[in-house]
Parts: sequence; C-alpha cells; structure tokens
Amino acid sequence: MVKYIHPHPTKAKKIEAQIERAQEKNAKLISSINHNKKQLHVSFLTSSANTSNLANLTYSGKQEVVMNNNIPQFTRNDLTISKGD
Repeated sequence: MVKYIHPHPTKAKKIEAQIERAQEKNAKLISSINHNKKQLHVSFLTSSANTSNLANLTYSGKQEVVMNNNIPQFTRNDLTISKGD
C-alpha cells in the first residue's frame, strides 16, 4: 500500500483510495494480459501446420497452396549452400 503524505488528511485519504483503485486495476490488466498471452501461445501451438496429410491434398484450381501462413520452416541445413546443391 502506498501512503500519500498531504497536509489535508481528507485529501490524503482520497488520494490513497485512488492509488489503491489504480493498483487493483493495474493488477487486473496484468492478469488479463498474461491470460491472453497464454491463450495466444496455445492457439499458435494448436494451429501450426500438420504436414502428415500433405500427400492427400488435391488440386483445387488454385495456382498456389498456402501452408503455415506462408511462413517457411527451413532448418539451417536446408538453407546451406556449402555443397553447391
């Protein structure tokens, strides 16, 4: 708890109450942010591409197929040019 020193005790109590309400609101917002971060992380993990069914894809008239939200997942070995491939 924060103590606010003010020459008028009534005003000091009002200011302390405002500070306490602001701290409670801040704590709720931080909790909400942390909850949203966890939800986003879980959502990302569950929506990552499932490559096991790629062989079953059929042509649907589109010129391109979007996978992994167009974010490639290459390893360093995939990207190396040391062998000249």
